Amino acid sequence: MTTATTFLPQHTPDLASALNAAHAQFMQFLGTKPDTDKLLAEMVRLAGGALRASAAGMFITENIDKPELILEHNLGPIGLLMENNPIHGLNMAARRCAREAKPLIVPPFFVDTDNNDTPVNPSPYELLFVPMKLYTKIAMVLVMAVPAPPESNDATLHRTYLNFLAKMLATAEANLTERHLTLIEKDRGTHAKLVNFAQQVHKHLFMNQVAIDIANLTRDTIGADRVTVELYPKLRKKIMAVSNVDVPNKRAAVIQTNRLIFDYVRDRQVPVCIDRSAAKDLASDVMLQDAATAYFAASEFDAFLAAPIKQEDSVLGVVLSEFSTSEKAQAQSMTLSDLTRVATTSVTNAIEYESIPLRKPLFWISQLWRKPTASKKALVASIAGVLLVAFIILCVVPFNFAIKADCQVRPRAQLVVDSPMEGRIIDVLVRPGETVYPKPTAERPNPNARPLMVFDTTELIAQRASLTAKMGELHVQLKDAEKRGDMSKISAAQAQIKQAQGDMQLVELQIEKATVWSPIEGKVLTDNLAQRKWATVRKSEPLLEVASFQDFELVVDVPESEVATVRNALANAAQRAAQDGQGKGGIDIEYILYPWPNDRYSVTAKGVATLLPASMQSKNANVFRLQVQLDPKSLPPDIALSGVTGRAKINVGDKPLFTQWFRGANRLLKMTAFF
Repeated sequence: MTTATTFLPQHTPDLASALNAAHAQFMQFLGTKPDTDKLLAEMVRLAGGALRASAAGMFITENIDKPELILEHNLGPIGLLMENNPIHGLNMAARRCAREAKPLIVPPFFVDTDNNDTPVNPSPYELLFVPMKLYTKIAMVLVMAVPAPPESNDATLHRTYLNFLAKMLATAEANLTERHLTLIEKDRGTHAKLVNFAQQVHKHLFMNQVAIDIANLTRDTIGADRVTVELYPKLRKKIMAVSNVDVPNKRAAVIQTNRLIFDYVRDRQVPVCIDRSAAKDLASDVMLQDAATAYFAASEFDAFLAAPIKQEDSVLGVVLSEFSTSEKAQAQSMTLSDLTRVATTSVTNAIEYESIPLRKPLFWISQLWRKPTASKKALVASIAGVLLVAFIILCVVPFNFAIKADCQVRPRAQLVVDSPMEGRIIDVLVRPGETVYPKPTAERPNPNARPLMVFDTTELIAQRASLTAKMGELHVQLKDAEKRGDMSKISAAQAQIKQAQGDMQLVELQIEKATVWSPIEGKVLTDNLAQRKWATVRKSEPLLEVASFQDFELVVDVPESEVATVRNALANAAQRAAQDGQGKGGIDIEYILYPWPNDRYSVTAKGVATLLPASMQSKNANVFRLQVQLDPKSLPPDIALSGVTGRAKINVGDKPLFTQWFRGANRLLKMTAFF
């Protein structure tokens, strides 16, 4: 706060002339381009003199709630004002003036005991508070302690005072604004470089790249010949980046001498600006003198700047800028400090970002994902990553494993009617596709039932007639023997009669078998039955095939090499179902039929007993048949065909694709090369 020990009021007879003279002097003073503090002090002095003020001051209102008195004139000699209205009272009035953004007049001897927030003025002077704006914001408040005007001319004087003070403040405001714009225009190049540095230094997230960015951007911003950056993300870890590449035979010496400067700045936490001539005059700081002497002995540069990158009390890094002339180093000393302050946020973010576990590999993967072909290295890494992902998917990730095989949908009851005897067929009573029924009985009569075929029974009837005549003769002989009482002949006749009766029963059974009936209710599947008429067949020779289309079953030909896999899947499914209390579990089978290729069907196979050996080979290979009962409602309406074939897919669990694709080759190697 600036304090003036003398205040010289100007006793101009005419008030208007005094005010105009004060404003003219102020304008003349502005022509000398004074500093800001001198400008404000002169404005307060001239305005106070013109108004015959007893005291004056200037508050800065950067924080409106806490105005700060930065300039005062003759507040000390006014004992009454200082004793009864302390600075706190002036702060209250300045705060209210800044909030309301309009002038405030506090009359003399004004005290409001009912309101603690009202400004007080126990002095005999009238206090004038006038706000001053900078860029549309109340930046300062001017206070003047002037003699109280007569009551008859109170309003006129107040208006004159306030207009004059507003004019003075407006002139100062215009000058400060113009000066600030001139400074901005003058330093536009430097500010543009600082803005560019702030934008570019936050592009990367990892310490190595951040160090490189700081080194290169600092070199370009301040025009240094070489910039070396050393960052300290951890206690015993250091990251160094150099904007220029040194000659190999000088690199070790340069790094060694730079180490002394880095350690000094890191320990002392202060910036350093030294040229070759100043290094000899550092007797008060031996450590810095040794570091500077060693540096200039090994370096060709004439000056260097070193500044720490600080966060509170810790040093995150050090920036060393080297110049060929000391003038360039001195001109950029303040700029380097600004750059290190800007770089603090970037270094802090990089340290926090790298502290996240697995952040580097994840970031690297994300970069490859966005730009997989940005460079040769990225392209090779992308191809390797794709191959690795594909290998993991093929060898680790399980997928649904299904065995594909031929299948057949057929009726569950499908029988071949064999010839009951050897002989000639004299009549065929059914046609292909005709519905046939079993032989009716007394308990189950069926008027629609009729035989399938009839054999020639002429010889059998003749045998029956011969046996009938023979039995008549034997009965006559038995009666004669009984009359004579010849026991031997009676026994012989009875034995012959018994044998003839057995032969008669056998002939009657053969005559009954000569009429062939269907064993089940179903349809005739055999074609060309009419050609069987008058044909002579042998016993047990197939005559025709009958099938019942009320129940169907799916028969899947499981290859011999996959039998163990299917059996294990059935057993595991049953075991899981038993553990879950769901009864018998099973495996899903999906199948399609050649007559209806657009329709897909599914069924569940349960139990190991459903996998049975086939009665014959299929495609010259041993197969096992997986039989599953089907629901007729799930089949096409016109499925009344026997032996409809298709393809089935047996889902036996989940396995990696590699195992599925190469199981055949694996089995072959185990059976040949590894056996």
